[in-house]
Amino acid sequence: ITKLSRNSLINHGYDMDTVNPALRDIPADATTLVIGDPKSALNEVAAGRIRDYINRGGNLLVNGEPGKQQVVNPLIASIGAELMPGTIVEVTKNEMPQMVNAYWTYDYMHLVKAYKLDRLWKMTQGGDTARSLFPGVSPVKGSDSGFATKHLHVTAGRNAWVKAGILVTDSAAPVFSAQEGDYKQDSFDVALAFSRKNGNKEQRIIVAGDADYMSTVRRGTHNISKLYYSWLDNERYPVAIIPDAPKDVLLNTSLKSAEFQRILFVWILPAIVLALGTIILIRRKRQ
Repeated sequence: ITKLSRNSLINHGYDMDTVNPALRDIPADATTLVIGDPKSALNEVAAGRIRDYINRGGNLLVNGEPGKQQVVNPLIASIGAELMPGTIVEVTKNEMPQMVNAYWTYDYMHLVKAYKLDRLWKMTQGGDTARSLFPGVSPVKGSDSGFATKHLHVTAGRNAWVKAGILVTDSAAPVFSAQEGDYKQDSFDVALAFSRKNGNKEQRIIVAGDADYMSTVRRGTHNISKLYYSWLDNERYPVAIIPDAPKDVLLNTSLKSAEFQRILFVWILPAIVLALGTIILIRRKRQ
């Protein structure tokens, strides 16, 4: 929220304030309520006011953490969301096992129309899609409770699984053990979006199994933050001024032709210029 950062929400039209639901009601004019990694279980007064806010149709962003399922799940049970037990492990060559690089989905890239992320989606259809880092994340599950669900970020590949209990990352790589409660799926959701019609407005809620993915320390995370907050704010902010994609993107040059052009411009033409320069200098000296 620092004013010195170009990517801070305060510099993109947002006003922020803190509220303690144990002491007072959540303001009726609040655009979005953010619950970020609650450290301990809320008392019944605070939990009741959050439930009332949700029932009134308020927009909500919930960022949980592994080990906080018992704190977060009572708050999101009414929307059919749940932080599943355990921590997602993704064993890779160059990263710690709790560092999960979750894939962007079609729903995420089309969450906010103004950002035109469909352009990036089309560019990546020939290969892999973009990914974002979720350092220490629990899987999120949604059930049918009257909300439409969008899958925003998902894992892929059998090297991603859930470690039950405490994850130790300062020694050897963790090993999957079904006897200890570890479990696998083809993919895990790490962030889900929920929406439903509530009177004359659409209620929008996002639940993520991690809170550190929005850290300003990590490069590029502000894009996720702005996208999420823009959707929760009915796409009013931030103002997105993005030029249209260039139309002249067709390249007719083949690999063989490009190689010939490289030889022509790097070797042949410079050699001709060198030869002509040499001939001119020699003839001038003879005169």
